[in-house]
Amino acid sequence: LGAALVFYELCGMAIMLFFWALCFFYQPIKAGVLEPVWHLLRMAQEFLPCGQALATAHFAAFQISTRLQAKFEWLAKRLHVDPLLLSASFAEGAVYRTMLKPFLLPLKLYGAYALTCCWRGCLHRAMAAAGV
Repeated sequence: LGAALVFYELCGMAIMLFFWALCFFYQPIKAGVLEPVWHLLRMAQEFLPCGQALATAHFAAFQISTRLQAKFEWLAKRLHVDPLLLSASFAEGAVYRTMLKPFLLPLKLYGAYALTCCWRGCLHRAMAAAGV
């Protein structure tokens, strides 16, 4: 059970790093991936009184971005990259991981199961080779 939990967390870390790197290199916000969402929100403002909610959300996102940028300063200096790009790509990756969670959770579970089976097989082979 302990190995399965470790492998589950390792799968989660691998998925997080994959989405972070993907968003860092391809920059989906600049590529216009979320442009249809912004268009729908702008259209909704005309019919629904959500202007204040959008302004509050924008302010909260700005505060979170500022805090994230401060936390990623040391990593950005070490990697010699822009801290704003690093924090923005992390936030974008988090959004995409949240949107894909119904697919990623079973993937993580299956990955942990497969890695655990592989680990156990390697342990059994090593024990058989050692004569234990």
